[in-house]
Amino acid sequence: MIKSAVMGTVIPWEGPTELYDRLSAEYQRVSAELNHFKSECHDLRNKIQQDRVQYITLENELSHVRRELADSRHLADARGKELFGAQVFLSTTDILSVSEIAQKAAELNDEIFQAAALLAESLIHEVSNWAPQDEQNKSLTVALGMLGGPIVDAITSSSGPEINPYLIQLVLQISLTRFCGDKLGKWYEKDEITNEVLVNIYKEIFRTEEQAVSGRWRAITHAKTRLKTDNWAFELNNNLTHILRVASLLSPTVSDSLSTFEQKLSPIFRAIINLHIALGEQFTSADITPVVVTSGAAFEAEWMEDALSDARTSGRGNFKVNSVPLETADVVAATLGIGLRQRMPHPALKGSGNLGHVIILPPKVILQSTLTEILEPFV
Repeated sequence: MIKSAVMGTVIPWEGPTELYDRLSAEYQRVSAELNHFKSECHDLRNKIQQDRVQYITLENELSHVRRELADSRHLADARGKELFGAQVFLSTTDILSVSEIAQKAAELNDEIFQAAALLAESLIHEVSNWAPQDEQNKSLTVALGMLGGPIVDAITSSSGPEINPYLIQLVLQISLTRFCGDKLGKWYEKDEITNEVLVNIYKEIFRTEEQAVSGRWRAITHAKTRLKTDNWAFELNNNLTHILRVASLLSPTVSDSLSTFEQKLSPIFRAIINLHIALGEQFTSADITPVVVTSGAAFEAEWMEDALSDARTSGRGNFKVNSVPLETADVVAATLGIGLRQRMPHPALKGSGNLGHVIILPPKVILQSTLTEILEPFV
């Protein structure tokens, strides 16, 4: 036994064997705890690795969900815009009524009549001194294109210093009507090839698609290709110069007359643009198109208006009233006022190209018989 100097207690004495056994037991206990801790550490490492793998998996899934959410939002926005666009595109609500469009065409015809009367007052008869043959041919070609054969024959057959003022006004009115009709039929004015492409594309769309689709396509396209009036005055004056030259009509004060006439062109050009927008953009539930009757066409009273019928049948006006054969009386010489017609595709005929027409505003025409009477000597 060993007595402790500190506590005064007695510590049992251990021999080498007892000490070894005790230390061995302690070592085994500590080793067991160490192995246990190592096992727990290994398990924890595995758990951490599993958690790390799961974390990466969840992070990837979260990223995927975020991408899907972003895609869904973009798709929802796109679908919303498509739905809004479809509602607008397929809308059949017209900005203008049929009667309002007809009124715009009537206003254009009135402006044409007033401008023709204004210019006719300033013209006198003067035999043209023809320049080279090619210039003469060019003027005749322009006149035939604008007026048609019967009117050109009428103005070239007139002779003498005294000319029929009514015939002069008719010539100018016919020229302006043809000019306006050509502009109203344009889709794209800067290039004729592009214009023809658009016309043909729309014909196919109109033939195969519903009116809601074709009408909105027309409105959108017309809105992007609106006509510009920048060169119209020059173009029209150039055409009229050729016509007046063929008719031996020159103004005594050309510059003053053209200046006054050009001032009257602005309302005409504005009326053309307004009617073009109305027909192309502001009325989509049906197709309304301008009508200019070709010279030489048979007169059909069901949808044409004999512009001079009152004067011709009653004897009023500055020309004689003669008896004319029926076959001659039923031929159109030229158009004096633009008409309007509405194309009506029958649902059963959709895609067949067969169309019906409803006349909204009959085109005003002058008959060959009336033209013959105008050329008679004054009474």
